[in-house]
Amino acid sequence: MEIDRAKRFALADFEALGVIDTKNGPMVPSSLRVRKANGELETKSCKLMLLDNMRRMKSKTRARSWAAELGFNPAPDGPDAKLIDELEEYERFAYIIRDDAAPHDQSYPNGKALFEAFGSVGTIAEVKGDYDVFESINDPRYGNLDEEQAWAVVQEVHREGTLRPLMRIGGLEQVSCILLSARAALSSPIAPSSVRLPWSLKSENLGSTEPDSQSLTSSDSLG
Repeated sequence: MEIDRAKRFALADFEALGVIDTKNGPMVPSSLRVRKANGELETKSCKLMLLDNMRRMKSKTRARSWAAELGFNPAPDGPDAKLIDELEEYERFAYIIRDDAAPHDQSYPNGKALFEAFGSVGTIAEVKGDYDVFESINDPRYGNLDEEQAWAVVQEVHREGTLRPLMRIGGLEQVSCILLSARAALSSPIAPSSVRLPWSLKSENLGSTEPDSQSLTSSDSLG
């Protein structure tokens, strides 16, 4: 059967992340943070919109046009290709970053405006991290491993003593294995009592029912 745990995790993330539905699709809250001269952080709340294919293609076109303005070689395989990739990233996030308040309009008209507003690479990197998580859990392939396959990968990780088995599967499939491992670890009788999952949660997440006498004995003996 499918690993419903990964799917439930995705739904729980939507709620926990504060995702809202808008005319431009689901958006997640984030913030643009800049450190001022006195060391304090200045924070601007925003929303992040999923990037559609049309805006993704426009980002490429706009980046090459911007590169030409700056005197770079706009050819995709030219000597300035990495610089153009960076400009494209700003163009993409000019579309992605939206006003915090409804109707959540685009906060910056283009990548150049975003670049000029935030000179710190760390500011955009932080927002990019939020966006990458949001984009991942919106992928319909999220957690696409059945339970038998996930346990097999976890078993291989234990057998080899390395993470190579995880590296052989896709990033989205890795989510299933990591979630399964985390829940199994927290359900273990050797997990610290302060973090150990209650039996009700173990029943939901790991397919177990009420604890039998053998389980209780093991739990008692291991503390």
